[in-house]
Amino acid sequence: MGRLITPGKALGHLLIEAGINGICVTRPFNKKRLLELGLQEIAISILIDELSVCKSDGNLYCKPLLEDHGVEIAVPNREGRAYDYVVARRNCSIPVISWRDLYQQLPSPPLPAVVVDMSKRNIHTEEELSSLKVQLAITLSVVRRYLWDPHFILSSAGEDVKSWLADMIGNAKIQIRSERPGRILWSMSADKVIILRPDAEKVLTEQEIVEADAFLIGGVVDKIPRPGVSRFLDSAVPWGKPRRIELRGSLVGVPERINRIVEILFKVKFDGMRLEEAILTSMTKKDVYRRLHVEIMRASKGGKKPLSRQHYEMLKTWLPINCRDYLEVATKSGVPVGWDCEGEDNSG
Repeated sequence: MGRLITPGKALGHLLIEAGINGICVTRPFNKKRLLELGLQEIAISILIDELSVCKSDGNLYCKPLLEDHGVEIAVPNREGRAYDYVVARRNCSIPVISWRDLYQQLPSPPLPAVVVDMSKRNIHTEEELSSLKVQLAITLSVVRRYLWDPHFILSSAGEDVKSWLADMIGNAKIQIRSERPGRILWSMSADKVIILRPDAEKVLTEQEIVEADAFLIGGVVDKIPRPGVSRFLDSAVPWGKPRRIELRGSLVGVPERINRIVEILFKVKFDGMRLEEAILTSMTKKDVYRRLHVEIMRASKGGKKPLSRQHYEMLKTWLPINCRDYLEVATKSGVPVGWDCEGEDNSG
């Protein structure tokens, strides 16, 4: 796969080529995401809502918010200065860069891809379905931080899935397709496919993440344990490589939610993080406590041996915990601790 051009970078190239080094964003934006993602956030909105970068009438006053890829991004403010270019609806009088211009700069087929197979949707309880819907919506948000909607594919999904998700994803342009994942990925020439499942024989490596064309995940939420339910994915994509994600030799504490898994993969693939760091920075407090419980029980020989301060000091060098966390989990686990947190800052 060639060098990936993200929507934000593609928009930056188009703006610079057009001689535009500053734009004003007049339509409502999430300020936090705009500050964090810059042109990527604007590019996603241009593509989804079919907007354009237009020549303004000269009466638009804006104040700079940030700079990204050599382009100053501003928002309306009467105390600002006049800006010549604005992100606006497609019916602007003088469009300079349209959503189609931006679209033509992006990878086709849209690789790398994240495929979530929905063929097991009917095995879920109502509670699990509700959780699955939220996870898919958040996964879309994660994808948009790096790529855009067509890179996110729901396979084995009919019109019922589209209507089921409508209230969560709005006018999103993700691919919701009835075909099996193998057929979709074959048509996209996705040669290097990683199948993520916790019971895979081999452990996923950073190099495999970096080189992958696609990641296949089962759309399964296991509030009721269903061992081996994702193994059908191996036959769905015969050339795929089944892999599990481990943290220091164990699955415990590795996030299980689809959106967190994708976050881990993308932190490695696009941000250049080491896999362990990506896992640790994606863990929820619940994930951390689950892993901490296992480490405490192992060190205490199943709760029979008192825990030393040294064990805590060792754990905190890699696990994101403080002394209060450690003592709380030890107490709930019924493991004796002969020391306290006096003199330690537990605000982290």
